Amino acid sequence: MYEAAARSEPDPRVREYAALTSVLAAQLARISADPAADGRAAGEQWASDLSIPDAPPGDDEESRRRRVVELFAELGFDPVADVDASTVELRRCPLLDAASRHPDVVCAVHLGLTRGTMARHGGDPDDVELLPFAAPGSCRLWLAGKRR
Repeated sequence: MYEAAARSEPDPRVREYAALTSVLAAQLARISADPAADGRAAGEQWASDLSIPDAPPGDDEESRRRRVVELFAELGFDPVADVDASTVELRRCPLLDAASRHPDVVCAVHLGLTRGTMARHGGDPDDVELLPFAAPGSCRLWLAGKRR
């Protein structure tokens, strides 16, 4: 019997953007004294440039974490969060090829995006941790400061 295989990217239209990302990540890795720090900074800038609403006043920590999960869902990462959204499995990466080739840059951009989004929603960006390729087919985000 045959079974349909999962698609490696959420939308075939991203192929050219993914190729551009890979080229830019390779260039940053070559010219930067600290590619991971520069990638994180780029991700934080990306978060500040996104047209997402800021968190309402009085938003609690769990709501902030859920907003990060929603953003990653919109970006095509197929996130699955635990009950309080403190641990998140990212089951798809729209930039998997680039991330596989240059995780020091691409994964750092995703970490920066998470940190910037948390800060934008009033959370502590230092409470964020990303473990690239934590399990076959997924990365893991911790949004509450501690690995569980």
